[in-house]
Amino acid sequence: MDPNIGNTDQWRPLYISAVIGGSTVENRGIRAGLGQLARVVGGVPWTPADDEAAVDLELHVAGNLLKPDHVGMRTGRWARSSRVFVVQYAVPAELEGRSGEEVLDHLGRLLPEAVAAAEEGLVKKRNRLPVRQARAIAGTVFAMFEG
Repeated sequence: MDPNIGNTDQWRPLYISAVIGGSTVENRGIRAGLGQLARVVGGVPWTPADDEAAVDLELHVAGNLLKPDHVGMRTGRWARSSRVFVVQYAVPAELEGRSGEEVLDHLGRLLPEAVAAAEEGLVKKRNRLPVRQARAIAGTVFAMFEG
C-alpha cells in the first residue's frame, strides 16, 4: 500500500487513509485508486500551519473479512491533539471490479464534499479552526478530474 495512506508522522492539511476489510480480486482496483489518490493529494503543495485543522478522508473498503457498516459519507471524530477531523466514506460496491483510474476519478471528485463535511462537523464541535488548505487541495484535485 502507498506510504502516504495513513502516514500521520507530520501534520498535513489533507490525509487519505483507508480501512480495508481484506484484500480481494474485486477490490484490487479500489486499492490501486486509493494509492493513486494519496499520491495526487500528497503532490499538491501546502504550508505547515498551527492555526488550521486538517481533514482525513478515511475510506472504508469492503473485503472478505469486513464490510462497512454505513453507506456513503459520514462525519467521524475530531482529534484535538493532532488537529485532524476525520470524515468516513464507504466506497460503493459499484466500484468493485473497476480500474484504479475509474476509482481515482470517483474519489477525486469526492474531496470537496469531504472537506465541506469536515467544516460542518467542526462547527458542530464548536471548533472554529479553518480548513483553508484542505479546501484548496481538494479544489485542485477536483479540477484535475472535471470534465
